[in-house]
Amino acid sequence: MLTLLVCISSEIEALIRNTKDLRYIQLPSATEELTIYPNNEMTAMTEETFKEAYRNNDKRKRNVVPLREKEDAVNEIVIYNDDAEKGSFLYFKGDFDPIQGRQMI
Repeated sequence: MLTLLVCISSEIEALIRNTKDLRYIQLPSATEELTIYPNNEMTAMTEETFKEAYRNNDKRKRNVVPLREKEDAVNEIVIYNDDAEKGSFLYFKGDFDPIQGRQMI
């Protein structure tokens, strides 16, 4: 999977090259009750130790990208997307350039 992602663009290649851990999970969120759980998990996971780099809330649709920084590097990136049918978390761990990471976001 990582080999395929590297081919998308040079920016993605730079991100993947520095990735030490990559995780993905997808959850159903077709109803408001199913949406509450992943939204609460995203908030609990990121509210204290992550800095929010991007957020877009539109009714039941939600996109959030928090970063965890340590010294002069971004160490963790979480991309949460809920399109009112499914919610997905994409997690990157590694040593990323904070300027390049923010530009990609």
